[in-house]
Amino acid sequence: MSFSSQVVVESGKIPFAGLSPHDGDVGVDRVIAEDLDIPRYPEQSLKDVIERLPHAERRRVEIDNSFVAGNGIVNTDAVQSTVEGTESMGADMKEFPSSDDRSVYDVGRQEPTQRAHDVAAIVDPRREALAALGQSVDFHWQIGGGDYAIVNPTDWYYKAHQTLEKHGERRPIGWVEFSDYGGAVDLYVLLPSQRFMPISVDDEEREPVYLGFHSGYRFDGSRSLDFELFGYDLERAVGYWGLGQRKSQPHRGDVMSYAGDWWESGYEDIEEATSVDGGLLSAISDASEIKIDFGGDDGWTPAEFIEHVGLPTTYAEEIADRALKMAGDPDRVSIWNFYINVNAVIDNVYSGENKNRNSMTFQGYTRTARKLLQNPKQEINRARRSYAEETEGESVPDSQRTLGESVDDIASVVQDESKLSAIERMTVTKEVQKRLGDSKP
Repeated sequence: MSFSSQVVVESGKIPFAGLSPHDGDVGVDRVIAEDLDIPRYPEQSLKDVIERLPHAERRRVEIDNSFVAGNGIVNTDAVQSTVEGTESMGADMKEFPSSDDRSVYDVGRQEPTQRAHDVAAIVDPRREALAALGQSVDFHWQIGGGDYAIVNPTDWYYKAHQTLEKHGERRPIGWVEFSDYGGAVDLYVLLPSQRFMPISVDDEEREPVYLGFHSGYRFDGSRSLDFELFGYDLERAVGYWGLGQRKSQPHRGDVMSYAGDWWESGYEDIEEATSVDGGLLSAISDASEIKIDFGGDDGWTPAEFIEHVGLPTTYAEEIADRALKMAGDPDRVSIWNFYINVNAVIDNVYSGENKNRNSMTFQGYTRTARKLLQNPKQEINRARRSYAEETEGESVPDSQRTLGESVDDIASVVQDESKLSAIERMTVTKEVQKRLGDSKP
């Protein structure tokens, strides 16, 4: 899709490669290009894409009064018809003058256009110009007035560009997904220099995972400016959400005053995640080592586990099928395996038409993936309890459970106390204290 058509097309995807135009031909990996159906050598760089995003300006909203002509003359016949045909206008309007005595009700000339109180809109001048030429294109987004602060993506993402330039990242690749004529944007940036090899997976030789970020906004203020780590597994051809904590900034205040620090912090998150002793690799290692024995006493299936983690049954079946094909032992599936395939399925589902990755539903699924990766033992325990309650036919209130049952539930995953982290030990302590408190007469 060319940039000229992007200005008038409501939605689309634009790939890029390289930080700036003078970086020359930077290629997109074949796996990514084929998976996303984009060219290996896009015609534009990240800087090109940023410069083409709407650079909008704030306007006051004005409302035309349909009863007043452009010259200020009031259409009193239309007013009378509306008043007489609407009971809710009340008794005070019953004395409206008849058409034979119009001089009794001399309203004079009125303002045909009035400003709406405390309401503003964001206007893209490029599209406004095209609309003036008769093009069918939306060029403004209505927002609530008051504390809304317009943040132009060209300004906000140029700070990201400066940060990458500062750190020598000349070869980023990625794409922009836009809708609502640029009123909603998702930017995906992958940094081939920031890569890692998953630890303790079954692949002896495998392609790396590229790390970068996903960020987006909505002009109407219904979505804050946001940032999260985003990865792409070249071996599995899967995008990874939920790799780190999501951060966001509402459209309020002087946001641009700290945009540079915001992006610098984001880049540090990426570097830390890909370092040998970083938290991400540690989480991946743990999730790879933790495997669920589906041949054990629980009696559940991989699909039932995924369903009780919090994903719909329709997705759980597909995730389980993919996980079992990937697992070396069909009775023992690692949490990392499940994490990969949760991402694969939701990525595929939300890549289709009329699917919104900004939706609360999709964000909920990415939170599920994040919890599997960051807190695998707790998620297994929670799913096990949910499954047990369902198979028993009803949930047993906490107040009716014995202390022994509660402790058994807590310890059902971690059998060796030496493997408990400080946070997990604190959680167990609080839970036991809570049960002891509940058991008092």
